[in-house]
Amino acid sequence: MDEMMVLGGLLMVSFVVAVGVLLWRSQPSVHPRTDLDHAFARAAAVHPTLTATFENAMQAPSLQGTAHGLSVSSRQLMVEDSRYSSLSSGGRGRVDYVTELHLAGGGALAGGVVGSGRGVSGGSSLPRVRTGDAAFDRAVFVAGTDPLSMLAQLDATRRRALVMARGWRLQHGSWRWELSSTSDHESVVGVLKDGATLVEAARSQVPTVEGLRALVDDDPLPEVREAVLQTWLEGGEPPQADLRRWAAGTDGRALLAAAALGEAGVPYLVALLDHPDVASAAAVHLVRHPDEGHGAHCAEVLLEALASASVQADVVEALGRVGGPGCVAPLRAVGGALRGEASQAIDRIQRRIVAEGGAAGAVSIADAGGGGVALAPHIPGTQRE
Repeated sequence: MDEMMVLGGLLMVSFVVAVGVLLWRSQPSVHPRTDLDHAFARAAAVHPTLTATFENAMQAPSLQGTAHGLSVSSRQLMVEDSRYSSLSSGGRGRVDYVTELHLAGGGALAGGVVGSGRGVSGGSSLPRVRTGDAAFDRAVFVAGTDPLSMLAQLDATRRRALVMARGWRLQHGSWRWELSSTSDHESVVGVLKDGATLVEAARSQVPTVEGLRALVDDDPLPEVREAVLQTWLEGGEPPQADLRRWAAGTDGRALLAAAALGEAGVPYLVALLDHPDVASAAAVHLVRHPDEGHGAHCAEVLLEALASASVQADVVEALGRVGGPGCVAPLRAVGGALRGEASQAIDRIQRRIVAEGGAAGAVSIADAGGGGVALAPHIPGTQRE
């Protein structure tokens, strides 16, 4: 009986001691113990407006306050690492904890998702914003509810800043950086400084029309100038005065703007027929207008494009609209994936010849000097001669 009482007393003492130790460890620590504790302590020493609390049995280390004029906070998140999945865990990955620094963001970009960090691209259902800058679009994911407003902010300077800021991501109005549990004393101080530079570069807001116009006018990359105008035409209405100004040029912007102007853009498209880089695309747009005064010129341009190794289906289709008997043999020479489109274009040319007075089944010169011939097919309701 005495032994039982002694054992019970020892168990009671052990329990009290354990509870005491737990309560003691659960109190906010005044001394940093882990690497991240020391990193937060260093940040708080450099920025007295920050408050650091350190890890204990009940809480993760934290950093709260302001630095560089920005609101700063840290949050511990639970993440699943699928690399450590096993049958015993039902196929689920190992659960780890990570600490993130959050800096308050602003400006038009804050209304969406920006970043190249883990989970950014895969976890967003927002429309993606593409700038036409291939290097930027590969490195940085941008999406938002107002793509044009976000696109207007992505000039060359901001794009460069976002590419250099790999590791940062913007979600729900704050820039986030995942901290390593072994962060050294200086790392958080440096992260805060770099983050403040990023926020400053990203938060100023350019009015949408002015920002888009500046990109189309002045971006150093022609791919960006054209991609921005294309996106603007698909999702908004560029001012007519700007469209006329761009249509008077000789590049891809001119083609897009002239096509967007409708009938008012026809004179601009005609002028573009004399510029090889955009001539065939201009001809494709022109043949869709009822005015046939430029058909012969368009057919010449389209025949030249037909000889290109990179000929597109729209060139073949357009040639069927305006081509004459001399276009039949070149179209018959088209093979591969475009063979069907070429056959349809030939059929359209022959039908047009019949409709304009040519006899069904008549022999036409298919290729001047080449000796080729083509027979116009019999069309129900017409009479063969």
